[in-house]
Parts: sequence; structure tokens; C-alpha cells
Amino acid sequence: MRHKSPVTETTFEFGNVQIIDNIVIAVMNEGILFGTSYNTQLLSFCEEQLGSKPYGYISFRKNSYAVDPTVYLQTAQNTNIRAIAVVSEQDIQKYNVTIEKQFFNHPFEVFESLAQATNWMHNVLPNETTHQHRY
Repeated sequence: MRHKSPVTETTFEFGNVQIIDNIVIAVMNEGILFGTSYNTQLLSFCEEQLGSKPYGYISFRKNSYAVDPTVYLQTAQNTNIRAIAVVSEQDIQKYNVTIEKQFFNHPFEVFESLAQATNWMHNVLPNETTHQHRY
């Protein structure tokens, strides 16, 4: 991280979520199906914490779980989410992202490390504290 910021953390039935600045980082529990019900809970939490501030979402896929692709259609309706990154070294996860990104009409990339994903987010998201702009 470029500077120390307060971290908001919470645990849901489906996994753990951290918010640092305008980046949401989620680690889902092993074996879950992340569907629209869980996504509604996650989006509500993000809105409570971030208000109308644009933010990015990093899915740190340490565990194996399934994602209902319709969550991306639901998420796309939330105009505050500007980018999604997936962190995984597994080839199957990288392949899944090629399918998942078809359902989300904003930047959506896969990375092998959390540091790479976070750096990408800082470049993609509007960030008033460092005066960075989208490219």
C-alpha cells in the first residue's frame, strides 16, 4: 500500500471482507456458491462503508468456490464499482475469469498476487488522494 489507511474488516457467512481506502478485498469460504443473495449482502456492506465513493473489488481466491455469473449483472447495476480483479495462480480460475468478465462492463482482470491486483486498482480507479486518473 502507498500509505497507511484505516482498514474495515468483517466476516460474513460466505467469507471475509476488508476495505482499505476505496478497495474491497474478499476471501470467500471453501466450497460455497457465491450467488445473488450473498452478493446483495456484500454490496450493502460496501455501500454502508463507502457511500457513493467509486471503488474496486478484489476477489482473492485462496479457496475453491463457485460464482453464479449473474452476480456480475447485479453488480454492474451498482454504478460505484469501477473495476474487478481476481487473484489466483490456478489455471482453472484464470479460465473462469474469461467467462465471468463477459458479464461485467468495466475493467476486469486476473492477477497472480494481491500486490499486482492492488497496484492495478490504484491505476484504474479514480483516486483523489494521489491525484491519479484513469487511463
